[in-house]
Amino acid sequence: MSQASDLLKTPLYDLHVRAGGRLVPFAGYSLPSQYATGVIEETLHTRKAAGLFDVSHMGRIDLTPNSGKIADAALALETIVPSDILGLKQGRQRYSVLTNERGGIRDDLMIANLGDRLMLIVNAACKQSDLEHNHGGLMTKSQMAQWQTDMGVPRGQEWEPFAAVENVEALKAFLAGVPFFSEGVRRHIAPKLPVPSIQFRPRRNISTQAAFGNILDELAKGDSEFAKRILTTSPDVTGTTGLGAFVNRRNLFARDNKDDAFIEHRIPSTAKWNFMPEGQHFELGIAEMNLFLLLGAAGLSHSLWGKRLIPIGTVYDPFVHRGLDALNYACYQDARFLIVGTPSGVSLAPEGGAHQSIGTPLSGMAQNGLSSFEPAFADELALIMEWAFDYMQREGRADPDERTLLCDEAGGAVYLRLTTKPLEQPNRQTSATLREGVIAGAYWLRPPGPNCSIVIAYQGAVADEAIAAAGLIGEYRCDIGVLAVTSADRLHAGWTAAQRERARGDASARSHIEKLISSLPSYCTLVTVLDGHPATLSWLGGVAGHRLIPLGVGGFGQSGSIGDLARHFRIDRHAIVGSINALTSGRPC
Repeated sequence: MSQASDLLKTPLYDLHVRAGGRLVPFAGYSLPSQYATGVIEETLHTRKAAGLFDVSHMGRIDLTPNSGKIADAALALETIVPSDILGLKQGRQRYSVLTNERGGIRDDLMIANLGDRLMLIVNAACKQSDLEHNHGGLMTKSQMAQWQTDMGVPRGQEWEPFAAVENVEALKAFLAGVPFFSEGVRRHIAPKLPVPSIQFRPRRNISTQAAFGNILDELAKGDSEFAKRILTTSPDVTGTTGLGAFVNRRNLFARDNKDDAFIEHRIPSTAKWNFMPEGQHFELGIAEMNLFLLLGAAGLSHSLWGKRLIPIGTVYDPFVHRGLDALNYACYQDARFLIVGTPSGVSLAPEGGAHQSIGTPLSGMAQNGLSSFEPAFADELALIMEWAFDYMQREGRADPDERTLLCDEAGGAVYLRLTTKPLEQPNRQTSATLREGVIAGAYWLRPPGPNCSIVIAYQGAVADEAIAAAGLIGEYRCDIGVLAVTSADRLHAGWTAAQRERARGDASARSHIEKLISSLPSYCTLVTVLDGHPATLSWLGGVAGHRLIPLGVGGFGQSGSIGDLARHFRIDRHAIVGSINALTSGRPC
């Protein structure tokens, strides 16, 4: 911990002192954690009037081109940030990320064009390393030559692995004895951990994100071997993605015990940040690539070390795409983990910008080695999580199941797309039929009648809108059906597998979705709706040749309430009814 005398002061330091701020160390500066009036009063004042956030401790880096041409600085910076800096107009600012040598994310930053130079605003804790990284990434040829000389690498031997090593033979002898290169067992087998029964009885209204947190909390209360092997991790969004209760009970991992800084400085907090060697949570910075690297490594512990872990990671669903490269390679290596993307869709609509996920359901469908789900209700989530914890440990043959045609015995990783939108929960008992449907990818929430003219198929948090729309349209349409889709991924995989089997000569092969809609009349129209890209479910029209109306979210950047954006993208109940009335002809009952 920094001594008070070592801490730097921002230009607003005296103002903080006069206002009664409780000053604590942060990134080398003395900054207020709260004021004498209390957190509640501060929050109310900010909502009613305004709030001031002191960001003067953050780092500023000016990039001035030697040539005097701002374009040269922009082109140089574009080698380490994945953004159009050359097109940034004078007086404008752009948000981006600073990449490392492997293309991963090192830090996020703001870039402004000041006309004669570029100004970078970087995070306080990273400003020194970011400055050094900028210098390393933007070195001139003469600087590179000097650096090569300083490193002792002879010219022409830049790619020789031992070019700057004095005793090459000694280093080779050492490397020959390290475990990675040693002979013996390289792939271990760890026994499966019994999965505790997940009997979750939610309150009347709850979101899937809250239900996820409650289920983990219940597991954390127990003393099962399974609970002891759970490893959770999140990139700076632990509390806002449902992991808070689990972390409070199971603590954070560190090699040595560390005191809770919130308690030490008497800062009110619902989170308990106790670090200890027995802790089961890894807290990461804002780096989704690191999240998937950790999940991939932990998800191979059973194979690499003979000790099985149950890795669970959470991240805001829009930012799953930030770590796709590491996610892909984790699945390629057959790592076993549970990744939870939440909040998803337009749940973060008030924040606007890129805080809305659109294509993640398609990514879940396309990623090999990853089974993706998007449940709407808590009982569905409980069934999926119990199944997923077993599925993550399976290492059987890759033979298709006779009922679903999915190769479930081989096991794999699992992706849950959840939301913060509370839904009224159905009052029902868990049956074998419901369990099978939820895991296979869909079930009839409202079975269609013999003269069904409209089926509304929904996935995820739009369940209430789809159900309400079915009620409204059912006043003058016949036998309306409501299909609850829990996994477009598994439904689609089963359908394509069935077609493959039929092409190979097995005419009897039928997938789960084909069996579900086999009784629908040919004139029936399928209306698909989800808080995501409409292509996720639009393939349903090709299963039996039914006409289809695909509804979903095809753009982002708008800001407003969740209801505002649901109406804007026409995925609310009245828009669903309007689309049905405008695009189909009615069949009187």
